[in-house]
Amino acid sequence: MQNLIKEASILARLSHSNLISYYFATKSIRGENSGCSLSKMKNNHVYLGMELMQRSLRDILKTNGEASYTYLIDIMYQIARGMYYLHDMHIAHRDLKHENILVNIVEKKVMNKIVQYAIVKVIDFRIYKIEVGSNPKSIENNNIYGSTTYMALEVLKNKYERMTMCSFDADVFSFAMVCYKILLKRDRFDNCKRDEILERIERGERP
Repeated sequence: MQNLIKEASILARLSHSNLISYYFATKSIRGENSGCSLSKMKNNHVYLGMELMQRSLRDILKTNGEASYTYLIDIMYQIARGMYYLHDMHIAHRDLKHENILVNIVEKKVMNKIVQYAIVKVIDFRIYKIEVGSNPKSIENNNIYGSTTYMALEVLKNKYERMTMCSFDADVFSFAMVCYKILLKRDRFDNCKRDEILERIERGERP
């Protein structure tokens, strides 16, 4: 619980146009019944209230197949700006993927034409990602951070260690895989099972 409170206080201090904004944290109390929707929350859980967005990048890529390269490059640029800020604040994301990128589509009239542009926000940067550095230290653990398709080789090599400090290299690799997905509309190892993907990553195969 203390870690969650610390997490909320850290997230509240982050402020960037390409990061999701966190507004409040609330804890549900066992037996509480206020008559509002919050009373339906699970007991003894902490919830974070955040900025409302329209959809995920994953949805955008599915429904907007004819987007121009200018439009797509702008999305990649905004993701990069958000990640640069996180790293500048000594925070590694460690699970960057298109599901963790939210988008609002805004329409604007330019020269009697309706032009769409995207407002992009990176989400899901939590407390276990806070301690970072260029020379990671580690302790034994069986967790693997990140999602398989976006995972860098160095993350897989440390699969039996939990990084108490984390370099930014894995985020850079994940960002490259997000760009790959945006431009080609497919993952680097499409139609492969998880075990096969892990083997190919360990062999250092490129997309």
